[in-house]
Amino acid sequence: MSKHCDRWICARAVGFALLVSAGATASLAQSGSSLSQSGLVGKLEGAELIGDPAAIPKEFKEAPQLAELVKQGKLPPVKNRVPQEPLVIKPVKEIGKYGGTWRRGFIGPGDVENGNRINASDKLLFWDYTGTKIVPSVAKSVDMSDDGKVYTIKLRKGMKWSDGAPFTADDFVFWFEDLYSNKDIVPTPIEPHGAAGKPPA
Repeated sequence: MSKHCDRWICARAVGFALLVSAGATASLAQSGSSLSQSGLVGKLEGAELIGDPAAIPKEFKEAPQLAELVKQGKLPPVKNRVPQEPLVIKPVKEIGKYGGTWRRGFIGPGDVENGNRINASDKLLFWDYTGTKIVPSVAKSVDMSDDGKVYTIKLRKGMKWSDGAPFTADDFVFWFEDLYSNKDIVPTPIEPHGAAGKPPA
């Protein structure tokens, strides 16, 4: 995947981050809490994020296919591909095994989210397993000002694109100035990316 293509994906990630930070949390938290107490579902379980820097592993494993590419000299060692502040997730029961076949049913053309869940790009923020709490993902954190007008996004130290190039604030500038502000690419502003009908400034 090219860097420009990766950066276009970043555009979707930025939009998602701003959208979920802007106000969806309270209603989802309320509905999720009600659902878990309703008796209609069982115990909710899911992976947990590890935020303690001391708990970050010192060694990393990778898929056998990637290890083979490292062996062939086509890919840097995994320790050189992982950022200094990686996202660490504690699985529900155990670390999975590589390989196998994933089968999934699609109910029709309108079932677009089914494919999105399989192929969706990583986002700045995401929901926890309950669907009621926003948690970090690509971003280390996102803070909103008291008036809701300014978002401060802190990226993970040492983050890189799939081609090894650094992932920095310049990529957001690229998205806004070269992609989103380009009328040939985005002729009509995307509603969640603005406020009161005005584009972001």
